[in-house]
Order: sequence, then C-alpha cells, then structure tokens
Amino acid sequence: MKKVILVLLFGSISLSLFPQEKPSLSVLDFRGSGISEAEVYLFVDFVTSHIISSGQYRVIDRSQRQTILKEIEFSYEGCTDEACQLEIGRLLSARYIVIGSLGKIGGQYLMTMKLLDVETGEALRSVSEVYATMDNLVNDSKRVACLVLGKNSSQEPQETAQAPEEASENNQEQPPVNPTIPSDYPLNAAGVTGYFEFEDEEPYIGLVYMLMLTPRIGMDIELSLSLDDVDFCGVLGVLYDFGRVRAVLNIGFDTYAELVINPMIALELGRFLLIFRIGIDTYGMPTIGAGAAWMF
Repeated sequence: MKKVILVLLFGSISLSLFPQEKPSLSVLDFRGSGISEAEVYLFVDFVTSHIISSGQYRVIDRSQRQTILKEIEFSYEGCTDEACQLEIGRLLSARYIVIGSLGKIGGQYLMTMKLLDVETGEALRSVSEVYATMDNLVNDSKRVACLVLGKNSSQEPQETAQAPEEASENNQEQPPVNPTIPSDYPLNAAGVTGYFEFEDEEPYIGLVYMLMLTPRIGMDIELSLSLDDVDFCGVLGVLYDFGRVRAVLNIGFDTYAELVINPMIALELGRFLLIFRIGIDTYGMPTIGAGAAWMF
C-alpha cells in the first residue's frame, strides 16, 4: 500500500514538473551486446540531448528517472524486455518511451530504436541501421533520433509539440530524412570489371576501388590489364552519389601513354554495386564493359 501511495505521489510530482502542453517522454537505457556499458550510456545520453533540443517533448532525463524509481524502490536492473520498460514508463507518468539496442557483429555496429506509446504499448515508429564504425553510429545519432520522432533532421526545433498519432492523421506519410545519403558513410567498395576494346579487339580485366570522401563525392581508382597483350591501363576518377546510382568519370593513361576517358555508372543492389562502363582513348577506340563491386 505504501508503494502504491508513493507511485501516485511521484506521478503527481512528475505531472506538475512537466505541463501537459507537450507530451512527456523518457529515453530508457538501451540493451548492449559487444559494446561497453559506458559507450551505451553515452550514446543514450547523446540521443536524449537530441530529443530535448527538438523541443517536441518534455523529457524525463536519466537523473530524474533514477530519483523517482529509487524513491519507490523499483529495481531497474535487468529490466530489458518491452513489458518491463513500459511499466517503468507508467511509473514515470511518461506518455512515450524510447527504447533500443546497440550491438557489434563482426566488424559492423547494429542499432535499433523504437518509440512506444506507454498507454497502449504500441510501437509508433522503429528505426534500424547498420554502421561500419562506432564513429559513424555516433555521427548519425541526430538523424535517427529525428526519424524515430517522425521529423526531418533539417527542421528547427518546434515550440509546440504534436503527438505521434496527431502527426499521422495530419500527414499519413512522414517525409524521408536525407534518403540518398548512405547511413554508413564513408563508403568503401572494391570489385572487378571486364571490358572490350573494339578496334584492337582486346579484352581487359580490371580492379576497381571506390572511396566516399564526403556524403556526396568520392573517388575511383582502377587498374586494368589486357588479356591478349601486356597492356596496362590506370585511371583515376571522381564519383558522385545520387543515392542508389553513382556516376563516375575516370581519366587515365595506358601503357602507350594514350589518354583514356572512362565514364561509369554503378547501381546499388544491397551491398553490391553493378558497374556499367564505356570509354574512349586518344585515337577514338571505344570500349564497353561491366563488373561488380562489394561495399564494405
């Protein structure tokens, strides 16, 4: 009975602290796997700061949450399933909670994040991303926080909040946030291409390596060898990212110091890039070819 009275007391206190013109929200601790507890805590605090700066919610931060749960003698340790986390949200008198997980598999970092309605237990939004490094994950935290809130990361913080269900009524489909910029930037890709030079009737095989220098612009290096003769060709190019399509303009020289111009188009299919290329040298010899690369 004493605990029930304390729950009601602290529920009333939280309601008085957070006026209801904005819905209250708490970001609970994420589950971690293959990542240190300190890194998980820091990432959760980073996400919390992004949500606070959005101005969309009244946020119950970690220190407030721990104080309330300590006073009602609620043990937060081992509370990782959704049912338990929803119960914590109810004890905090929060309308919404954000839960998630961070993990490392092989050389990749996996992140999931959900926005839950505490009253109904419904998952209103969910975001899942894969990153090549922990730095990339941290740098992308603002974007994914905006995604789980249903707002564009380029928007300024709003003065008045709109509950997720109201937002879905006014706009059934939330606008995508920078959909053409890969979340695991900087992107690396390596692969093989084959092409044919028409006038000399020579087949070539080449190794390609692509590296994103910015979220939009990268570089391409290719070294190829003729299968009929000892004829090398090296090119260096500029890559521009249109999303799933990447355009590349390569310029280089072959063994005979002939200038080679080699435009390429790379089409993204999952973790693969399908490469289509045409080219021409100083003497007007055309080439055509194709290949594939693996993004890592």
